Amino acid sequence: MELLFREDPYTIESLVFDDKEVKFRAFEHRIYCADPIDPEHQELSIYVPEEYYEEGTTGKYDLRTAPIFMPNTIGGFRPGYFQRPGIDHHGKVTASAIALYLGYVVVVPTARGIGLKDEFDINIGVVPAALVDLKAAIRYLRHNKDVIPGDTERIITNGTSAGGAMSALLGSTGNHPDFEPYLKEIGACDERDDVFAASCYCPITDLDHADMAYEWEFGGRNEYHMNKLVVNEEAAKENGVTEEMLDSLNHNGHPDFSKLPEELRHKIVEKVPVTENMTIQQGYLSRDLAKMYPAYINSLNLRDERENTLQLNPDGTGTFRAWIARQVIRSMEKAVLDDYNMKEYPWIDFHNDRPVGFDWEAFVDFRTRMKPTPAFDKTGEPGSPENKVFGSLRIDNRHFTTFGYLHDKSGWPKVPAEIVKLYNPLYYIADPRATKAKNFRIRAGALDRDTSLAVSSILTLALRNNSIPVDYFIPWDTGHGGDYDTGDLFLWIRNITR
Repeated sequence: MELLFREDPYTIESLVFDDKEVKFRAFEHRIYCADPIDPEHQELSIYVPEEYYEEGTTGKYDLRTAPIFMPNTIGGFRPGYFQRPGIDHHGKVTASAIALYLGYVVVVPTARGIGLKDEFDINIGVVPAALVDLKAAIRYLRHNKDVIPGDTERIITNGTSAGGAMSALLGSTGNHPDFEPYLKEIGACDERDDVFAASCYCPITDLDHADMAYEWEFGGRNEYHMNKLVVNEEAAKENGVTEEMLDSLNHNGHPDFSKLPEELRHKIVEKVPVTENMTIQQGYLSRDLAKMYPAYINSLNLRDERENTLQLNPDGTGTFRAWIARQVIRSMEKAVLDDYNMKEYPWIDFHNDRPVGFDWEAFVDFRTRMKPTPAFDKTGEPGSPENKVFGSLRIDNRHFTTFGYLHDKSGWPKVPAEIVKLYNPLYYIADPRATKAKNFRIRAGALDRDTSLAVSSILTLALRNNSIPVDYFIPWDTGHGGDYDTGDLFLWIRNITR
């Protein structure tokens, strides 16, 4: 398949943002690899402010110098879907729409993910499919750098949750030989795939140690609070979904809504809050996992801004926890400036109305546990999205930790370590064979319990310890999600692209 970008066909679209009509040119559904396995999930769409064609410039940029904003739509390691700039399914203006308003070229790639199977019932979205696809999209842009809109040397990636992990991986694994066999398999262009900057909202990374991290933070808390996904039967009927179709979603007695098309899933599936308690056995597993984490943290040799070593004591306290606490205090300080009533929390210490400290255990109680033990590498069916993304071509779920494998109840095999490595940026940050992004922006909300705050902290520290600038913050009163501070996001992009 020829991988040359041609302008035709295209459409001219418009959207209204901030009371201003933004006209843009849309080049949609361009396959970015020569041998696609799933063309629908291996294509990209390019959106360009029409002013570049009509006036030549927008502010300081023109058609060739405008930075490229590349968001991905991956969540829960499900496939990245096609999304035009505009209003998303939550009724919120997309970051890509704001990017167009500000004069950036927007590239939205799709990518493979869990739940995708080919005609032979082969899993085609398992590790490292999503990352390989996004790399192939970047290579396509570089292959066409002389004719494609935008500056391919200033690509800024953006993603949330598993998509945040993909953004972190794109920023830390550029041009690494580990991915070459997979890129050749799909016929990716023979180009570079490093990026200029990576924006990562609540990245789900360091999966081979995430269960330990979760119990280090939430251990000793038996009650967990989560949202269960259920079908709104009335909405299902309105959208022509039959009981037979819903029954087909069940997997070992549990519904797998990832099989539904993204748009339909948002119409008929609702989140219902539930509170449950862990079993006695899960309590034992929690205790054992928490005990394992200090040794792992201490092995990383992390350092703070003053070159002080950050470590954990056997009881889970220590300088690493103190570093995270300082980031939380920064969050509290900003919350005060934003007129939050922080004095409603009796566990926060103040001096002259400024937060200066807090009770760590009370803060974790405030956050609340969301997931039972193990949080990621489940001991058996139905498995987590992470068990599925580490599946093989024929096996739907595999363990990606030794702990999960040793406590297996479903006969799942263990993933080879070299495969687990492919989805963990920590293995590449210090590797000279990987070209790293020049800037990272990482956000993890103070109310985000999908993973421990330790995970985003380690990613931040590992990057900084390797001389890579990171803008890291823990926004107060913010849960698991992304693109909630687009004003600050694009201010950061403006500053790094000057």
